[in-house]
Amino acid sequence: MTKDYFYPLKYVVIILLSAGLLLHSCKSKTTIHLEIMPVKNGWGYVLKKDTHVFIKQEIIPTVMGHQFFKTEEEARKVGELVLQKFEAGKSPSIKKAELDSLNIHYR
Repeated sequence: MTKDYFYPLKYVVIILLSAGLLLHSCKSKTTIHLEIMPVKNGWGYVLKKDTHVFIKQEIIPTVMGHQFFKTEEEARKVGELVLQKFEAGKSPSIKKAELDSLNIHYR
């Protein structure tokens, strides 16, 4: 008799678990992505969530004056660092020491 009682219950649990997994996998997962862009005198980057721009960096952060990234690679390195910090829940601000460690050229 106990076996008959648990038999339908087992299927109810399986159905509920399957429905929960399906709902969890169907949630819209928005990702943040990095785009490198040419600017007037060099390169910059944009961080977007879907189509919403939330960081647009056309100049090298932290340094005095309006200095531009000299190469696409420099902009990408800093943009990737900012993205990593953001995804880790840290402040996306950049320090001069981080620019130096990434070999970013500035005056």
